[in-house]
Order: sequence, then structure tokens, then C-alpha cells
Amino acid sequence: MSKQYKRIEPFEDAVGGRPSFWNPEQHGEYLEGVYKRKIEAMPTPYGHMDYIEIQHVDGLVFRVGVTAGLQRAVDRLKLGDEIKIEYLGMTLNPRTKRHYREYAVFRLE
Repeated sequence: MSKQYKRIEPFEDAVGGRPSFWNPEQHGEYLEGVYKRKIEAMPTPYGHMDYIEIQHVDGLVFRVGVTAGLQRAVDRLKLGDEIKIEYLGMTLNPRTKRHYREYAVFRLE
């Protein structure tokens, strides 16, 4: 009897589709779900970037780019944490005079 193997697609989510990329534009937009995994150094047209995947309650998986504004909070998360990421808008860094996207990250207690 021969074994049957199924190819694992690198960008396929747990429910068999491609994850959606979460890219908020309005202050106050948020994403809630379970922190499923971190993908490090994924190639993009602008260089390599880290991403985390959040599985929403309806089963859909969203991929979130780990920007400098998210890095410290993401480093403190554990796989399986139920989290909420809220977009706070663009903020000016007074030292560099550059704007960046600011987020707040919450973990369910």
C-alpha cells in the first residue's frame, strides 16, 4: 500500500485558504484572535519582513506585518495567546522626525 502525501503550501492557512493581510487605515481599527505563529524574514518587494498570524474566531487567518511599532509587544506574546491589536494612527518620532504606524497590543487575561 502506498502512502498518500499532501503538499503543504507555504502561504495556506489552517482552513485551506490564503491568509489575508491586515492593513488598517483608520484610527481605532482592530483585529482580535489567537496568535498562531510568527514568520521571520519573509521576502517582500521592499526587503524582508517579519509577520505574525492571527486566527479570528470565524477561522480566517490574518497576517500582520511586524513593524517597529509592534516589535516589542510581539516579543512578549506567546503562541496561543488571545490578543487584540488596535491601530492608533500615524505618529511622529521626535528624534528622527519620521512618521510611523502606532499600535496597542492587548492580551486576554
